[in-house]
Amino acid sequence: MFDSMPDKIVINFPEPITIGQPFAYLLLWFLGVLLFSFILKLYKKAPQMKAGIAAGISILIMYVVCMLIYKFNPAGLQEFLAPLPFVDFKDDSVILLVYELREDGLIHTPPFCNRIVSMFVLAFLVNQIYAFTPQKLKTPAWLVFRFFSTMFAIGIHFGVHKVMTKAFGMIPETPFWETIIPFLPIAFIGAMLALFLLGAIKGPMKHFFTEINPTFEGLSGFFFKNKFGVNITRAIYSTVLLTAFAYGLQQLSLRLYGTAAVAIGTFGVSGGLVVLIALFLLWITVGFRL
Repeated sequence: MFDSMPDKIVINFPEPITIGQPFAYLLLWFLGVLLFSFILKLYKKAPQMKAGIAAGISILIMYVVCMLIYKFNPAGLQEFLAPLPFVDFKDDSVILLVYELREDGLIHTPPFCNRIVSMFVLAFLVNQIYAFTPQKLKTPAWLVFRFFSTMFAIGIHFGVHKVMTKAFGMIPETPFWETIIPFLPIAFIGAMLALFLLGAIKGPMKHFFTEINPTFEGLSGFFFKNKFGVNITRAIYSTVLLTAFAYGLQQLSLRLYGTAAVAIGTFGVSGGLVVLIALFLLWITVGFRL
C-alpha cells in the first residue's frame, strides 16, 4: 500500500510461469474452510472468526471477478486495480505476488508486510461496510447487498491508497525516515499478531482477564464486543485467511517451477467461471447458511 516507501534492496521481477488451474489446491482449501466453519458452527465458538472468514471469501470472489473483466482489457481498469494487494499486472496477465525473495533466498520483509497491511485495510473496510447492511435477508438479497458492499469497499480502498501514497511521498527523504518508514508495516503486523493471540487465549485466560488484570478485560471487550473493534478483529481473520491462501499458492509455484510469481490471469473464461461459482457456493454456505 505504501508504494512510496524507500526500498534499498532491488529485486528483479521474475518471469511468471503459468500453472493453470491448481484445482487440487483449491479443492483442499475449499474443503478446509468449509470444515473449519462447520466446526465453529457446531460448537458455537468464535462467531467473529466465522464472519471474518466469510468476508475473506467475498474479497476473493471480487478478485476473480476483476481478473475475468481484466481479460477484456477495459480502459482504466488496470490503474483502478493496481492498489489491490497480492496482485500485480504484466502485459495481459494478473500476477500473484505475495512476497519477493532477496538475493540470499530470504523473504524481502518490508514489501511483504506492506501487502499484508494493504490487505488488512481492505478487509477492515469490507467488514465495516457489512456492519451497515441489513443483516436479516433472504439469500438473493443477502448476496446482492454483500457483493456490492465488497465492490464499494474496493473503491474506498483505491482512494485510501492514493491518499496514503501521496502522504508518504510528502515526507522528506532524510536518513531518519528512510530507516523508520519501511519498518512501520512490520510494527503494525506485530500488533495484528498480538491481537490475534489475544483472541486465541481469550477463553482459557478468562479468569486472568476478568480478575487479575482488568486492563486486558477492557481491551478484550473492545476487540470482541465493541462494534468498531469487532470489525478490526474480523479484518484480522480475513487477512490471515487470504494471506495463507495466496502464500500457499505462491509456495506451490515455487516448489514446482522454481518461481515465486504465479500468472493467474491467463486462464480461460470458462475456468474462471468454475472457480467463481465454487466460491459463491462456499460464500453462501459459510456466511449465510452456517
